[in-house]
Amino acid sequence: MGGGDNERGDIVTISPIDTSNVNRLSGAQHSHSHGGARKAAFDAAAKALGMTSSDLRASLKSGQTMASLASSKAVSTDTLTAAITTALQGANPSLSADRAATLAQRMVQGPHGSQGAPAGGHVDRDNDGD
Repeated sequence: MGGGDNERGDIVTISPIDTSNVNRLSGAQHSHSHGGARKAAFDAAAKALGMTSSDLRASLKSGQTMASLASSKAVSTDTLTAAITTALQGANPSLSADRAATLAQRMVQGPHGSQGAPAGGHVDRDNDGD
């Protein structure tokens, strides 16, 4: 079989692929900012925990979860989850209440549920592979 032939020997023409809709179809362009919602959620969590956002981030990087921080500060996880849920919905009004609550619960419990860090102790909080 030759370069442009198919099994019957016909010449096959391959058209270039139209990639003009790739970004739109893949969801690469959103009308809202995930970063804004994430910042709002962290700010609300920090406020509910009585700490600064930078202190909260440092605590999370060291392996603590928001749930463990809440426990150590006598803040209920329900109160913390509600604060984060409200912040997420405020930052992204198109987010349903159920989805906002689910995301807030995941944030409070941490990337490994309420278990904290996996065996070995390292948690890749920013998912960059380190």
